[in-house]
Amino acid sequence: MKTFESIFTTENAELTAQAILESLDDKETQVDYDFYFQKGKFISNDINTWIRFDTNQYPLLSEMLDILTNDEIKVTKERISLFSDFRDKVCAFLVEDFKKQVSDKLRDCVFGGTINEQMCPIKQIKAVNFDIADVPDSTKYLLVVRKEQPKDEISEGVSKDLYEYLHDIEAVMSKEEIEEKLNEFIIERKGCDSKFKYIEKVTLKRAFFECQVELFVDYTMIKPEEISSSGGIENIPEF
Repeated sequence: MKTFESIFTTENAELTAQAILESLDDKETQVDYDFYFQKGKFISNDINTWIRFDTNQYPLLSEMLDILTNDEIKVTKERISLFSDFRDKVCAFLVEDFKKQVSDKLRDCVFGGTINEQMCPIKQIKAVNFDIADVPDSTKYLLVVRKEQPKDEISEGVSKDLYEYLHDIEAVMSKEEIEEKLNEFIIERKGCDSKFKYIEKVTLKRAFFECQVELFVDYTMIKPEEISSSGGIENIPEF
């Protein structure tokens, strides 16, 4: 195994930035964003875009995670400083060396390929933070319960029952297999437990990832219309 000092280098910071860029082509990567336009003016917080993905497709990042979670590696001030500098370098490579590529990929992710560089040039992009951390399987997903319940009726929640059922499942299963098991459980309980009467479906939504990049991206339009965007895009203007 490589040492802490040999893996968190400037060279590997550049390779990490390249991996982040590559992750934007991966369907498992989650890109979230939050901004809007009001009367033609781009409105946004200091951080408005998040790139989230796991390390399993990126050997170098997996090695880094192994180093960070190795209890035998002593935490020192020097290593904390080295890791902090490494993260800063990753952010610098993203917005300096790879600015054009990152901008193009984020523009496509956010606007679904309907807006080109001439319409939204992304003149400014700032990588605020890069994190890499271990995420236990038990905390990766949130349960999303779809309920068709009359407004005048109040029923007990079912999350506790679903999580207890999940805890009892010992086998290692995929996300799809877990969803299937949960929905089979709901069908079984509908006949004997009123809490499940209006439950239509349960899905798993990914909540936490091993890698996360926080950015500010200037999505200002050359010819802006009123656009609302928060995880989705509506009323794309015709230019």
